[in-house]
Amino acid sequence: MDRENFAEAQEKCSAFDASLVSFHNDPEYQRVLEVIRENEEEDFIGPWIGLNDIIQEGTFVWYDPPQPDTPYDPNAFADFAVTGNTQLNNCVYIGNDGMGHAGDCSVQRPFICA
Repeated sequence: MDRENFAEAQEKCSAFDASLVSFHNDPEYQRVLEVIRENEEEDFIGPWIGLNDIIQEGTFVWYDPPQPDTPYDPNAFADFAVTGNTQLNNCVYIGNDGMGHAGDCSVQRPFICA
């Protein structure tokens, strides 16, 4: 899988009329986990998803064109939550535990476009 920082990953997705993947309920989340597991490499590093709090610290939103900045609703999920230091890190990736982790947006990671 290609690896890019968060902004470059979103740019690459946009080139295909897509965006970094988002999910808004448990069935969508489970499908994303399936895709991750199907493409997991030996040196697993969690992929970027379209969730971030770049615009307003502590307020996570999905980048969902044509309606960007769709609010993240943590109550919509039984098994997904964002963990980590969200004060220092603004972009979210899926870790090998299946959870969302706040990460440094400049780190190169695999990514999923949808």
